[in-house]
Amino acid sequence: MKRLTIVVLVTMMCVLSQAAVIMTDGFEAAENFAGNGWTVTDGGTPQWTLSTTTWGNPANYAWGGGDGVTQDIDSGTLSKDTGYVIQADDSLELTFDMKRLNPPTFDSSILVELGYVDGTGEHVLGSVEYLDAAIPYGWNNAQGTLTVAATAGAVGNNLFIAFSGGPNSWNGTSAQRIGIDNVIVSVIAPPDLVPIADAGYSYVTWLDNGTLALAGTVDDSGE
Repeated sequence: MKRLTIVVLVTMMCVLSQAAVIMTDGFEAAENFAGNGWTVTDGGTPQWTLSTTTWGNPANYAWGGGDGVTQDIDSGTLSKDTGYVIQADDSLELTFDMKRLNPPTFDSSILVELGYVDGTGEHVLGSVEYLDAAIPYGWNNAQGTLTVAATAGAVGNNLFIAFSGGPNSWNGTSAQRIGIDNVIVSVIAPPDLVPIADAGYSYVTWLDNGTLALAGTVDDSGE
């Protein structure tokens, strides 16, 4: 009689979470903000403006700033309806490039919001504000970031994005301005959890034209 050893291997794979882009805007396509669905509200002059040249950036961009004469001019809000209908359990991520355009900046800031609008008005899901020192002098790759989670009230409504600049103080010669570019909004898929496999008890046995039952289980967390 010969001894037979049986080894059972169970191999499982998992998929890392991925992001699906739902909006990207580099401001190149439009001659004005309205052409790309952006709206400027509640600002002083010149509010938010499209650049006419690249000024060191790989492409055109949007910038907000004061009028270069009066201190503490708010550059207003640049907003856009992304057209994406928020789903339950969504995790929404925004990234964008930004730059200080007129150093040194004294009191400049940029407030970024993600939210939705329903019959009762505007609702902010989350925001982030970048102050003087956090805004780089050179163009950067997606340094601006904001991630929010959908709420029950947000489900079924369109996602909006808003940039508010100010106050942009006067430095004696020109307004302090902040530029933004490459605005990207994505939905982050939840991670595919690693399945748990258990082959059951270990057996050392002799088989002589017989059988041995293994009681294995796999738990994939409902996925």
